[in-house]
Amino acid sequence: MALRTCKNLDVVSEYASDPLVLASILLAKDRRFLGTTTISSTSITKMIADTTRTATQDSLFHFKFVFGDKVLRVFTVKDVVVSVLKESGEGQIIGSGASALHDLIEASNRYTTVNVFVEEIPLTSIDLQLANYVKACVEKVEGVYITLWRKRGLYGFIIEELINDRGSYTYVFKVRDGAGNIYALKILKEDIAVNRNFMDLVRGYIHGFTVRTLDKEEVDDLIAIKGYDNAILKELTIYSNYISSIYALLIMKNKLDKDTYPLYPPAVVEEYADMGDLEDFVKKRGSLNLNESMYILIRVVGATALAHLANIVHMDIKPKNILLRQTSDKYGYIPMLTDFSGALGDPAHGYKFARLTPAYADPLALVRGASDFSYDAYSLAMTLAYMLSSSIPKHRLVLNIALLQNVYGYPIPMEKIEDGETVLKDFAKKVLDLALRLRGKTISYREFVDAIADDVEALDNMYMPWLSDIPKTLAEVIKKALTLKEEDRYRSCVEMWLDLRNSLIKENMEELIPKA
Repeated sequence: MALRTCKNLDVVSEYASDPLVLASILLAKDRRFLGTTTISSTSITKMIADTTRTATQDSLFHFKFVFGDKVLRVFTVKDVVVSVLKESGEGQIIGSGASALHDLIEASNRYTTVNVFVEEIPLTSIDLQLANYVKACVEKVEGVYITLWRKRGLYGFIIEELINDRGSYTYVFKVRDGAGNIYALKILKEDIAVNRNFMDLVRGYIHGFTVRTLDKEEVDDLIAIKGYDNAILKELTIYSNYISSIYALLIMKNKLDKDTYPLYPPAVVEEYADMGDLEDFVKKRGSLNLNESMYILIRVVGATALAHLANIVHMDIKPKNILLRQTSDKYGYIPMLTDFSGALGDPAHGYKFARLTPAYADPLALVRGASDFSYDAYSLAMTLAYMLSSSIPKHRLVLNIALLQNVYGYPIPMEKIEDGETVLKDFAKKVLDLALRLRGKTISYREFVDAIADDVEALDNMYMPWLSDIPKTLAEVIKKALTLKEEDRYRSCVEMWLDLRNSLIKENMEELIPKA
């Protein structure tokens, strides 16, 4: 199997095989059932990797594989296998650790299909000693590279600080070059670099670089090519300042294995954002007021509009992908859009999903199975929702999770719905039924949208009350970005930027608009 494995697999597995310890896992409070399915036995590794792709180190995943009368339980944190247990038909533990992992490999070679049960368990809910064993396992697996790079440096950079190792795709370091300049060095994680095609990620950084470096003449040409005659669009040139600068892509080998990865990991040298990202900023500060939110939004919408002029979509706009760099501007910082998804396609035929974040994904694109520029407009409106409320509108998240679970088969947990949320419960049931019918092709995507569009807008009033608190002209911009009705949506963020700019002027908030 190509998954990463805990160095102390036997020790952790033996401890987990104790009946009381195992019960702390199987009966854990707040565990989340992710689904059951039947897959090809050759797809076990891929299923584990796909299920844990966006996971953090705070969750333990339990995969129960049933091959005929053989039962093997695999426990992972992210894509690191931390424990494997083999059971008899009577439910007794008869093997653990490396020997059980070997039995799993043998069974996957012998059987054509396997039944799988999957659940996610918070580490805080299991036996404390087991949780400590598991954390030490993961830290040892991932820490060996970080320790090596800290000690030796990488690509001529001195590593000063680990900024983030919890992302799905990269480690992010604060680094310094020989001249003392500070950068962010993003290193693709081993699973991405060794086991998958990482060109979507690389293409995303190239897209960001392309938009960031557009000059005035190129912007003028793109405006003419698109057929716009609005002179105001020439202002978009300055919005390249709100896209993070990429200084270098470092790809030393086009194929890596576990031995060469530590020496030549694919990496990106990017502008260092000394104030972190917008998600963490809001978590620390709390909800932002309208003016500060609009200060951020107009800049990021304009940056996205510039990308759309160049036929580039972002398709993963979210607060985590908006960096903040300290400046002398109005609020003491500027926002910078980063981590373009690298989606392939064109405006005429749509764009393929490269990666997505359920809370910010456009449900209309999920229903249609293809995306366009309106995807980014939707994500930007959801980003504003997060800024103003420090949360995600639950009904829209429920909609997306239902689609991802039942149309795409993604084993992700459903958002918890409280007992008193009867309207949302009814909506969730309706969406589930429609999603299954959509998957079975008994209804079209238009019929799906027609059936839920009014429900979504009604729930907006309940879960997005701030829409009625902000000026009407601004609310209309956000509603147009969020609507599921194709004919009423923004065709691109160029249109959204123009409307948002005009609305800010009408509301005497013109000082929030960037000036050349």
